[in-house]
Amino acid sequence: AGHLVPRRIAEIAVQEDADVIGYRIMDGAPEILVPILMDSLKAHGAGGIPVIVGGIVPPHLIPHLNELGVMAVFTPGTPLPAIVDWLRDHVT
Repeated sequence: AGHLVPRRIAEIAVQEDADVIGYRIMDGAPEILVPILMDSLKAHGAGGIPVIVGGIVPPHLIPHLNELGVMAVFTPGTPLPAIVDWLRDHVT
């Protein structure tokens, strides 16, 4: 979704009947952006869409993101095959 704001990502996910949302955070504040995304999904009745986060996420924030409902966090250096395997195992 590029650099779209979290609320717009939620709108598009609902419009497109997304199976999963992969939210890449490269220069933002995940502790601010992810809660907005999760709340926006719930507001659209789409809280069941799985969300994964990738990018620059400080390790100490990962448990908080998981508590918000993020299914997985992939940080820089995660091999692409590992991400693909995770998606195959967890998203139907």
